[in-house]
Amino acid sequence: MSWLRDRRTAAGMSQQKLADLIGTEQGYISLVENGRFKTLKRKTVENLAEAFGCTAAELKEEMEAEWGKPERKKKPEPGNWLKRRRFHAGMTQERLGQVSGVSRVYISVIECGHVRRIGSATMERLASAFLCSADELYAEFESQKAEQQKGK
Repeated sequence: MSWLRDRRTAAGMSQQKLADLIGTEQGYISLVENGRFKTLKRKTVENLAEAFGCTAAELKEEMEAEWGKPERKKKPEPGNWLKRRRFHAGMTQERLGQVSGVSRVYISVIECGHVRRIGSATMERLASAFLCSADELYAEFESQKAEQQKGK
């Protein structure tokens, strides 16, 4: 079972209601409840604590009991690359999602390092948003990846 699902159902909330309360999308709540994320941003934990009427420290204890202590690790390359590319273009995740047709939640999932490889259809959509070809994006990504490997 999920600590978040337990809290949410005990409070009599739907995923959508909780998402609305903390300012996110229902899909994000589902991903957390299904174990796709093992860490949450501090602000997200604070928002959840406020929604549930408890402290952030209480939620962190529940998270650590289920997930263990969070590991600090470098994000996989696709997430770092996409985040830098998006910032360089001056776009928020939401704006990139609107322009590309890729959901904001999926963009966040990529940037958080939960995706190891960006599929060709997604890359095509991202390329259209960045006003370039998918081949150019792949080349840029591969170049960054090579640079990171040199630095190791």
